[in-house]
Amino acid sequence: MSVSRDRVNSGEPVTISGRYQFKADDVWHSVPNHYVAVQLCIDPDCVYGSYDYVYTDANGEFNITLVPNQTGYYRIGTYNEDPFITTETYARFDMVVLQKADLTSFDAQRDTDGKVAIVGHLQFGNFTPSPAPVEIQFSPTGNGDWTTQTTVDASRGPSESGGYLFRTTIDETRPGYWRAVYRGVPDAYQSDISGSVFVG
Repeated sequence: MSVSRDRVNSGEPVTISGRYQFKADDVWHSVPNHYVAVQLCIDPDCVYGSYDYVYTDANGEFNITLVPNQTGYYRIGTYNEDPFITTETYARFDMVVLQKADLTSFDAQRDTDGKVAIVGHLQFGNFTPSPAPVEIQFSPTGNGDWTTQTTVDASRGPSESGGYLFRTTIDETRPGYWRAVYRGVPDAYQSDISGSVFVG
């Protein structure tokens, strides 16, 4: 069995290919026109997840293209009613699906007290992590010398049409550029960086 890739962004397809055979008298024999179950499991016992199936061709080979919806592992299984052939066999491989994360809005302005007021939205796709730390970064030039001034947890904000609202106020008198950074979660969520906003 093989897979076209084992790490994708949410919504991207993968193709699983394989061949179903049994061994008799030291010779491998293909099993044509046979049912193969394809499960994306999200727990060790494969109680939860999605289920698909495919049939082998005349050579015992199969191909199926799927869109996995979350990180887990694929379990490819067969069942054979012949008592002289192993009844159940499984193959498995890990699958990483990075859920979408999008900083849909970001703004920074000088308030009446001379501080910088930050507001923005962070939107997710199928699932929402908690916490969801958003770094608020400052650069005097906007040319790469970014430093994190504070971090806010977007998952604690209200859910609005643009995503989860985050806001904060920072005591910074220097003019310069501001942006938001969400670093994502390894093997679970994508990262994103907002556009920069100049505050004089």
